[in-house]
Amino acid sequence: MHCIRCGKSVVPGAAFCAFCGSAVETRRRVPSNRSTPVPERSELEGPCSVIYAGEGEMDVRSVGRLVAEAVQRPLPDVTRRLRTSKGFLATGLPAEAARSLAEKAEAELKAPILVVPDDQCVPLPLAMRMRRASLDADGLRCDAYSWNLTERVEATWNAVFLVSCARLQVEEVVPGNDASPTRTDIFMRRSAPLVTRTHHEFLLDIVLYDADNGGEGWRRLRLDQNTCAFSLTEMTADPDQRVGPLYRSAVNIERIADDVPMNAGVSLLANGATGEAWESLTFLTKNDFDMYTHWLLQLVRFGVPVPR
Repeated sequence: MHCIRCGKSVVPGAAFCAFCGSAVETRRRVPSNRSTPVPERSELEGPCSVIYAGEGEMDVRSVGRLVAEAVQRPLPDVTRRLRTSKGFLATGLPAEAARSLAEKAEAELKAPILVVPDDQCVPLPLAMRMRRASLDADGLRCDAYSWNLTERVEATWNAVFLVSCARLQVEEVVPGNDASPTRTDIFMRRSAPLVTRTHHEFLLDIVLYDADNGGEGWRRLRLDQNTCAFSLTEMTADPDQRVGPLYRSAVNIERIADDVPMNAGVSLLANGATGEAWESLTFLTKNDFDMYTHWLLQLVRFGVPVPR
């Protein structure tokens, strides 16, 4: 575990962080207006999803073979999906197979497992980027846009279903510093070898739900560093400085919207945590981050507190 205030490691079982003195928070209450009862397993019909709902991180090695046997897929493919989504064991299983997998997984992991019909799972809305975002005690206001649509969004905190934040590991190929002369037919030129450089960027998704609008009531708004650098008019040559709008958004969300379900990444970003504190919330692609957020949506939907 890591302290959500300073990002330092926390001694197991400790009530307070030894570095900053903050109380150790592991769970956050989920408001009842966002959750719905979990269906009885004996009454399930049709394709079902099997979802991990434990407090700690899922032990992929313990459950991987069980899932591979149930879904009839290669073990490497299954374990990668488990590590990425953090909690989706399987989808589209017949009810009896889903119940069997859940019972075996609960015995192996010693943790609760949800079995829910696929049509009751929360869909993952397409992400729209935010521009001119404002977050205060009244809620969220921004211009949300995609490649072919821009609309004004205003929502109170009661309409915010989930806030999910993570770090993206980005690799790019750039010219190296060691340039050597190369002769062409006419000229001598200096060519630099290509090297792979790794850096990190942050993403923050805010999922909204309008209960009065049914299936059309889901929206997902995104802030990321590349977008923030331009849409919030904070252009800078230093990529490390582009996190400013994201940082301020995380600070406001943590300070104002304490009742909103959010993952540990919001507090880590708001408090400037670095290094190993982000290890479990670092993804290689945005699709991987989407899979993780999709899992969190199911937890909130069925009244399970988001792991902190």
